[in-house]
Amino acid sequence: LTDLIAISVDCVSNESTMSIHTRWENPKYDTTEWDEIQRKYNGLKSTREEIEEIEKEEQEHLDALQEEVSRQNREKRAQDILDGEGSDDSVDSEDEDRAFFEEYRKKRLQEMQAKAQGDVFGEVLHIDATQFKREVSEEKKVPIVVHLFKPGLDASDLMAKCVASLAKKFKNIKFVKIVYNNCIQNYPESNLPTLLVYNKGDVVQQLVGLAQFGGWRTRPKDVEWVLSQGGVLQTSMTSDPRMEHAEAIKSRPRGTVGGDDSDDSDME
Repeated sequence: LTDLIAISVDCVSNESTMSIHTRWENPKYDTTEWDEIQRKYNGLKSTREEIEEIEKEEQEHLDALQEEVSRQNREKRAQDILDGEGSDDSVDSEDEDRAFFEEYRKKRLQEMQAKAQGDVFGEVLHIDATQFKREVSEEKKVPIVVHLFKPGLDASDLMAKCVASLAKKFKNIKFVKIVYNNCIQNYPESNLPTLLVYNKGDVVQQLVGLAQFGGWRTRPKDVEWVLSQGGVLQTSMTSDPRMEHAEAIKSRPRGTVGGDDSDDSDME
């Protein structure tokens, strides 16, 4: 019994001392009830405290770096003056140094805060009607893509693959899925799949069916493009990938019948 208690204590200790980096890389630790219990009873810092601690360390590092660069610049200017190759413009130069490092500091802190507050999802959350208000309607901090689907429906399965791929790629966006008639009573099955895009609690896009994405040829990048046109995400693509479907149809030999041309390799 003593050995079992010791093992249990070690497990709790290991969980409670998990590094902040591990927590950011595994966001579930900041969202589960278990983590909240650990924070409360094992003396863990809150997420805000962890961010502030890292900001403080970053500031100390930047201050030290700024002082070292300023020192080297002062030494170089002094040597230039002694050698007759420069003038005593140290005041202006130091002001420039301070302005540069202040701008650099702000940029670094913005990047850190974006990292801490973004990239917190990474997968599709399956919800039901009782969770919709909390997970979607009342969530106003991040964009949300809601996939209305029917289990076993081919069109829904195709869209589910695309949505899952995008959730992994755009971890700052919340992707959820819900059975269509559990979300909207009497919603037509013929409208599936449907994507509802929320931003700050309001619906900004309602995307019904597969046709606008590319029909049965729909790939993740087709869905990504359409969502980007609504402003929910930023894509690196510069042209509409759905045009590739039209080119594929044009290049098909005459007399052939179109079918399911989707390629699983495009799902990554």
